[in-house]
Amino acid sequence: MRIQSLLLLCTSVLIACPPSPSEPDTEVQNTWYVDDIGDSETGSGTEDNPFRSLQHAIDTAADGDTLMLLAGTYTADAHEDTDPTCGNCDDASFRVDIPITVGFQVEGKGLHIQGASRDDTILETGAGYGLYFIDASVSSVRDLKITGGLRDADGRATDAGIVVRYTELSVTGVDVLENNDLYTGEPDPVVGIMGIGFGGTPIGQRIDVIQFIEEDGSLSVEDVTEMTLPMEPGRFRLV
Repeated sequence: MRIQSLLLLCTSVLIACPPSPSEPDTEVQNTWYVDDIGDSETGSGTEDNPFRSLQHAIDTAADGDTLMLLAGTYTADAHEDTDPTCGNCDDASFRVDIPITVGFQVEGKGLHIQGASRDDTILETGAGYGLYFIDASVSSVRDLKITGGLRDADGRATDAGIVVRYTELSVTGVDVLENNDLYTGEPDPVVGIMGIGFGGTPIGQRIDVIQFIEEDGSLSVEDVTEMTLPMEPGRFRLV
Protein backbone atom coordinates (compact mmCIF):
# COMPACT_ATOMS: atom_id res chain seq x y z
CA MET A 1 0.00 0.00 0.00
CA ARG A 2 1.38 3.42 -0.97
CA ILE A 3 0.64 5.95 1.76
CA GLN A 4 0.50 8.86 -0.70
CA SER A 5 -2.12 7.00 -2.72
CA LEU A 6 -4.28 5.67 0.08
CA LEU A 7 -4.39 6.87 3.66
CA LEU A 8 -6.81 5.09 5.99
CA LEU A 9 -6.98 7.09 9.19
CA CYS A 10 -8.28 6.60 12.67
CA THR A 11 -6.74 9.63 14.26
CA SER A 12 -7.08 12.20 16.99
CA VAL A 13 -5.24 15.43 16.29
CA LEU A 14 -5.01 18.25 18.83
CA ILE A 15 -3.60 21.42 17.35
CA ALA A 16 -2.97 24.35 19.68
CA CYS A 17 -6.39 24.28 21.29
CA PRO A 18 -7.36 27.07 23.69
CA PRO A 19 -8.60 25.93 27.13
CA SER A 20 -12.23 24.83 27.11
CA PRO A 21 -14.72 26.99 29.01
CA SER A 22 -15.66 25.70 32.45
CA GLU A 23 -19.37 26.43 32.07
CA PRO A 24 -21.56 23.49 30.95
CA ASP A 25 -22.86 23.62 27.39
CA THR A 26 -26.65 23.90 27.49
CA GLU A 27 -27.21 24.64 23.80
CA VAL A 28 -29.20 22.18 21.71
CA GLN A 29 -27.03 20.22 19.28
CA ASN A 30 -28.73 19.41 15.99
CA THR A 31 -28.26 16.83 13.26
CA TRP A 32 -28.43 18.09 9.68
CA TYR A 33 -28.73 15.91 6.58
CA VAL A 34 -26.94 16.52 3.28
CA ASP A 35 -27.47 14.78 -0.07
CA ASP A 36 -25.97 15.37 -3.52
CA ILE A 37 -29.34 15.19 -5.25
CA GLY A 38 -28.18 17.77 -7.79
CA ASP A 39 -31.46 19.62 -8.29
CA SER A 40 -31.89 23.37 -7.99
CA GLU A 41 -33.29 23.23 -4.45
CA THR A 42 -31.44 24.34 -1.29
CA GLY A 43 -33.16 21.98 1.13
CA SER A 44 -33.89 22.54 4.81
CA GLY A 45 -31.44 20.04 6.29
CA THR A 46 -34.05 17.55 7.48
CA GLU A 47 -33.92 13.85 6.69
CA ASP A 48 -36.85 14.29 4.28
CA ASN A 49 -35.47 17.46 2.68
CA PRO A 50 -31.68 17.43 3.08
CA PHE A 51 -29.34 20.25 2.18
CA ARG A 52 -27.93 19.88 -1.34
CA SER A 53 -24.65 21.69 -0.64
CA LEU A 54 -22.12 20.54 1.96
CA GLN A 55 -20.62 24.00 2.37
CA HIS A 56 -24.10 25.48 2.88
CA ALA A 57 -24.72 22.87 5.56
CA ILE A 58 -21.40 23.75 7.23
CA ASP A 59 -22.27 27.46 7.18
CA THR A 60 -25.78 26.84 8.55
CA ALA A 61 -24.84 24.47 11.38
CA ALA A 62 -24.02 25.67 14.89
CA ASP A 63 -21.22 24.67 17.22
CA GLY A 64 -21.51 21.00 18.21
CA ASP A 65 -23.90 20.03 15.41
CA THR A 66 -23.59 16.87 13.31
CA LEU A 67 -23.74 16.76 9.51
CA MET A 68 -24.97 13.42 8.14
CA LEU A 69 -23.69 13.06 4.57
CA LEU A 70 -25.71 10.55 2.58
CA ALA A 71 -24.03 8.42 -0.06
CA GLY A 72 -22.86 10.49 -2.99
CA THR A 73 -20.15 12.79 -4.32
CA TYR A 74 -19.88 16.31 -2.89
CA THR A 75 -17.89 18.65 -5.11
CA ALA A 76 -16.47 21.78 -3.51
CA ASP A 77 -16.68 25.22 -5.06
CA ALA A 78 -13.00 25.90 -4.35
CA HIS A 79 -12.08 29.48 -3.47
CA GLU A 80 -8.88 31.46 -3.10
CA ASP A 81 -7.66 32.55 0.34
CA THR A 82 -4.49 33.49 2.21
CA ASP A 83 -2.65 31.43 4.82
CA PRO A 84 -0.63 33.63 7.22
CA THR A 85 1.98 30.87 7.58
CA CYS A 86 4.32 29.05 5.26
CA GLY A 87 4.02 25.29 5.57
CA ASN A 88 7.24 24.59 3.68
CA CYS A 89 9.57 27.22 5.16
CA ASP A 90 12.03 27.01 8.02
CA ASP A 91 10.92 28.08 11.50
CA ALA A 92 12.60 31.46 11.16
CA SER A 93 10.58 32.53 8.14
CA PHE A 94 7.23 30.71 8.26
CA ARG A 95 5.14 33.76 9.18
CA VAL A 96 4.41 35.00 5.69
CA ASP A 97 1.17 35.29 3.72
CA ILE A 98 0.78 32.45 1.22
CA PRO A 99 -1.93 32.33 -1.50
CA ILE A 100 -3.94 29.12 -1.17
CA THR A 101 -7.08 27.43 -2.43
CA VAL A 102 -9.70 25.95 -0.09
CA GLY A 103 -12.31 23.29 -0.84
CA PHE A 104 -14.61 22.92 2.19
CA GLN A 105 -14.06 25.19 5.21
CA VAL A 106 -15.19 24.86 8.83
CA GLU A 107 -14.39 27.96 10.86
CA GLY A 108 -15.28 29.25 14.31
CA LYS A 109 -17.32 26.25 15.45
CA GLY A 110 -16.96 22.56 16.12
CA LEU A 111 -18.77 20.22 13.73
CA HIS A 112 -19.03 16.46 13.35
CA ILE A 113 -19.06 15.38 9.71
CA GLN A 114 -20.35 11.82 9.28
CA GLY A 115 -20.41 9.99 5.95
CA ALA A 116 -22.21 6.80 4.96
CA SER A 117 -18.92 4.95 4.39
CA ARG A 118 -15.53 5.72 2.92
CA ASP A 119 -16.63 3.98 -0.29
CA ASP A 120 -20.00 5.73 -0.63
CA THR A 121 -19.47 9.32 0.59
CA ILE A 122 -16.86 11.18 -1.46
CA LEU A 123 -15.58 14.74 -1.06
CA GLU A 124 -14.07 16.15 -4.27
CA THR A 125 -12.16 19.19 -3.04
CA GLY A 126 -10.41 20.60 -6.11
CA ALA A 127 -8.09 22.57 -3.80
CA GLY A 128 -4.81 22.50 -1.93
CA TYR A 129 -6.55 22.78 1.46
CA GLY A 130 -9.19 20.13 0.89
CA LEU A 131 -11.15 20.16 4.16
CA TYR A 132 -9.95 23.11 6.25
CA PHE A 133 -10.68 23.46 9.98
CA ILE A 134 -9.92 26.85 11.58
CA ASP A 135 -10.66 27.55 15.26
CA ALA A 136 -13.14 24.68 15.00
CA SER A 137 -13.26 23.70 18.69
CA VAL A 138 -13.87 19.94 18.99
CA SER A 139 -14.64 18.45 15.56
CA SER A 140 -14.63 15.07 13.88
CA VAL A 141 -14.68 13.48 10.42
CA ARG A 142 -15.85 9.89 9.95
CA ASP A 143 -16.51 7.33 7.24
CA LEU A 144 -15.86 9.16 3.99
CA LYS A 145 -13.30 9.69 1.24
CA ILE A 146 -11.40 12.91 0.48
CA THR A 147 -10.02 13.12 -3.04
CA GLY A 148 -9.54 15.34 -6.09
CA GLY A 149 -7.16 17.76 -4.39
CA LEU A 150 -5.22 20.22 -6.54
CA ARG A 151 -1.81 21.26 -5.21
CA ASP A 152 -1.47 25.04 -4.92
CA ALA A 153 0.77 26.84 -7.39
CA ASP A 154 2.83 28.29 -4.52
CA GLY A 155 4.91 25.39 -3.24
CA ARG A 156 5.13 26.99 0.23
CA ALA A 157 1.45 26.30 0.96
CA THR A 158 0.51 23.80 3.71
CA ASP A 159 -1.42 21.62 1.27
CA ALA A 160 -3.22 18.52 2.59
CA GLY A 161 -6.44 16.58 2.22
CA ILE A 162 -7.33 17.83 5.71
CA VAL A 163 -5.72 20.96 7.18
CA VAL A 164 -6.21 21.68 10.89
CA ARG A 165 -5.57 24.98 12.69
CA TYR A 166 -6.37 25.55 16.39
CA THR A 167 -8.77 22.59 16.43
CA GLU A 168 -9.15 19.31 18.29
CA LEU A 169 -10.00 16.96 15.43
CA SER A 170 -10.80 13.24 15.43
CA VAL A 171 -10.56 11.43 12.07
CA THR A 172 -11.91 7.87 11.84
CA GLY A 173 -12.40 5.56 8.85
CA VAL A 174 -11.36 8.17 6.28
CA ASP A 175 -9.54 7.57 2.99
CA VAL A 176 -7.38 10.41 1.66
CA LEU A 177 -6.25 9.53 -1.84
CA GLU A 178 -5.56 10.79 -5.35
CA ASN A 179 -4.97 14.39 -4.30
CA ASN A 180 -2.01 14.50 -6.67
CA ASP A 181 -2.77 16.98 -9.45
CA LEU A 182 -0.79 20.17 -9.98
CA TYR A 183 -1.76 23.38 -11.71
CA THR A 184 1.27 22.71 -13.93
CA GLY A 185 3.94 20.02 -14.06
CA GLU A 186 4.05 16.41 -13.00
CA PRO A 187 1.67 15.00 -10.33
CA ASP A 188 2.92 15.54 -6.78
CA PRO A 189 0.98 13.99 -3.86
CA VAL A 190 -0.81 16.18 -1.32
CA VAL A 191 -0.30 14.79 2.19
CA GLY A 192 -3.15 13.36 4.28
CA ILE A 193 -3.39 15.67 7.32
CA MET A 194 -1.49 18.86 8.08
CA GLY A 195 -1.79 20.54 11.49
CA ILE A 196 -0.69 24.11 12.16
CA GLY A 197 0.03 25.31 15.71
CA PHE A 198 1.87 28.14 17.38
CA GLY A 199 3.07 27.24 20.86
CA GLY A 200 1.46 28.56 24.01
CA THR A 201 -0.56 25.37 24.38
CA PRO A 202 -1.17 24.33 28.01
CA ILE A 203 1.19 21.75 29.42
CA GLY A 204 -0.35 18.28 29.54
CA GLN A 205 -2.06 18.45 26.15
CA ARG A 206 -0.60 16.47 23.27
CA ILE A 207 -1.04 15.41 19.68
CA ASP A 208 -1.90 11.71 19.29
CA VAL A 209 -1.90 10.12 15.85
CA ILE A 210 -2.83 6.45 15.49
CA GLN A 211 -2.50 5.15 11.94
CA PHE A 212 -4.28 1.93 11.00
CA ILE A 213 -3.75 -0.26 7.97
CA GLU A 214 -6.41 -2.55 6.50
CA GLU A 215 -5.26 -5.98 5.39
CA ASP A 216 -7.49 -8.92 4.45
CA GLY A 217 -10.55 -7.16 5.81
CA SER A 218 -9.14 -6.43 9.27
CA LEU A 219 -7.54 -3.36 10.82
CA SER A 220 -4.21 -3.31 12.60
CA VAL A 221 -2.18 -0.49 14.13
CA GLU A 222 0.70 0.46 11.87
CA ASP A 223 2.09 3.47 13.69
CA VAL A 224 1.47 5.63 16.77
CA THR A 225 2.85 9.15 17.07
CA GLU A 226 2.59 10.95 20.41
CA MET A 227 3.79 14.54 20.66
CA THR A 228 3.63 16.28 24.01
CA LEU A 229 2.89 19.98 24.26
CA PRO A 230 3.65 22.87 24.52
CA MET A 231 5.47 22.88 21.22
CA GLU A 232 7.59 25.36 19.39
CA PRO A 233 5.76 27.33 16.66
CA GLY A 234 5.48 25.23 13.53
CA ARG A 235 3.53 22.68 11.58
CA PHE A 236 2.62 19.02 12.08
CA ARG A 237 2.37 16.82 9.02
CA LEU A 238 0.99 13.28 8.55
CA VAL A 239 1.76 11.73 5.18
